[in-house]
Amino acid sequence: MQLCSAAGTLTANAANGVVLSGGGSAYIKVQGDNVEIGGAGNLILKIIEIMKDGPGSLTLPKPKFDQLDINSDEKFVVCDNITGRPLVNKPYKITLGNGQFVEGKTNAQGETSLSMNDIAQGMKLMLPHKKGA
Repeated sequence: MQLCSAAGTLTANAANGVVLSGGGSAYIKVQGDNVEIGGAGNLILKIIEIMKDGPGSLTLPKPKFDQLDINSDEKFVVCDNITGRPLVNKPYKITLGNGQFVEGKTNAQGETSLSMNDIAQGMKLMLPHKKGA
């Protein structure tokens, strides 16, 4: 993954800290009021001068992630365990996470009547067994 900003500043902000690591043992950890730099190799500073001032701080707002309601038209397809082919006109019974039952038959593509949005809280699919199988 590459993060970049062509026209400004790149800011990383997290409630519990930020850790940068490059694949080896070296890391920079920013957590709370502390900055930790560590690793098994060398710390190389390519600068003219090191200046030490008193304490400073910067408070950034925590990111807010709003919940989005995105409709999905994806359907569940019931497939044969061995061939992987869709089971057409197969009776099914689904118990949703809230306890509601949905019964029906798969369509010509092996799809149930439920979409991804319908089972957000989980589901249990039950198919009848053939007698003698």
